[in-house]
Amino acid sequence: IYDERQLGGYMPFRKFNYEHTSKVIPNSITSADYLIAKNIFPDKIVPYYLGTRDFGIGPFNKKETFSLVSCGRISPEKRTHLIIEILQHIDFPLIWTHIGGKISNLDSIISQSKLLPSNIESKFTGYLESHNELVDYYQENSFNLFINVSSTEGLPVSIQEAISFGIPVIATKVGGVEEVVTEESGILVEPNFEPKEVASMIKLFKDSDMNSIVYRINVREFWRRNFESKQIYPKFHELIS
Repeated sequence: IYDERQLGGYMPFRKFNYEHTSKVIPNSITSADYLIAKNIFPDKIVPYYLGTRDFGIGPFNKKETFSLVSCGRISPEKRTHLIIEILQHIDFPLIWTHIGGKISNLDSIISQSKLLPSNIESKFTGYLESHNELVDYYQENSFNLFINVSSTEGLPVSIQEAISFGIPVIATKVGGVEEVVTEESGILVEPNFEPKEVASMIKLFKDSDMNSIVYRINVREFWRRNFESKQIYPKFHELIS
């Protein structure tokens, strides 16, 4: 989609490809707006969210140690190391769990996490073999907040899944993230954030009404209205038909 992410700063054969297709369907409104602005067959461009399935709301126990979760591969654009820089400024007991990533790629992150202060506990699941394992993890563990600090994104399925379990999100305002992280589902931060500032946001979240079952129910309702697959797929099927 984005020219600046391609070698040479442009997308080869875009006009040719769009000319010979019936529809161009990006998975976010942000991406669609970007493509429409290029004025290359703009009438063919229609955004549709991918959506996720309903596995119920996740457990929540506010009395437990505050628990932060992240999910995804380890790569430069995911900037997982910045989560560690944020956690260095947290002054209350916190457990951080990172789901996913091959252990070999996690080595550097695991080493850095060992330098965190004693009030921070870190856990790494490594790569999960199936989506069912991910679902089980969310169904069996209480997480107060999901974090994503990527430098670039489309519209992350990982965030859509987190809010489906009612988990609020703090995430960088990149790509289509602001479509899934709103005041109804969490907190947006600027891409070039200061780790100390994000740590302060997490502390404020911890002591706010957002860290409550009432807010989590509303987060899940926001997901249901906008990102539940059974709401989205029939309309998408109708478009294709």
